[in-house]
Amino acid sequence: MKKNEILHNKIITTMTQKLEQAGLDGQLGQEILNYLKQTLNTHLSIENDIKYKIVFNTDNFQSKNRRNWERQLYNDWTKAVNHFELFCKSDKELLNELNYIVGRKIKKDRHNFILQNKKYGQREMSYKLPGFCQGYVDFDKIIEELKNKSRYTINFNSFYDIRQGNFFKGCHIYIFRLNGDEANE
Repeated sequence: MKKNEILHNKIITTMTQKLEQAGLDGQLGQEILNYLKQTLNTHLSIENDIKYKIVFNTDNFQSKNRRNWERQLYNDWTKAVNHFELFCKSDKELLNELNYIVGRKIKKDRHNFILQNKKYGQREMSYKLPGFCQGYVDFDKIIEELKNKSRYTINFNSFYDIRQGNFFKGCHIYIFRLNGDEANE
């Protein structure tokens, strides 16, 4: 039995005891318990379906006040996406997310956020890398390597041509292969 299944069973047992103590061990108590079980089981099945986790890490980025509005926007975006996580259920979904991150796919994004500054005004942004990604990263190779390794690291600068500078120094995307209890940690 996995960690989350044990935790879910403990929650059900504790809730059953609390409902009995509150005098709700009749039909209403049973309905509450059934709803709780259904919610926990749905949560558990979703967690077990997750195969990959993508994490943006910009902890080592040197944030500073930039001279022009575009660089300031990139600077603020880099701070905003730190520790942003995406979860993928399949190799195809991982490939789609990576293609979106570098701007090769267009989709309506549910993870948009607003950045605001005097230099660039108010902008709606997503987790897609800013600018024009001209570098080359072999996504198929990454997926193959993740079959043998549990983590793969991509430097943000790998997505850009070397002539575009080293703006994103210290920024990475980590891709974790999850299986079993690793998905819950």
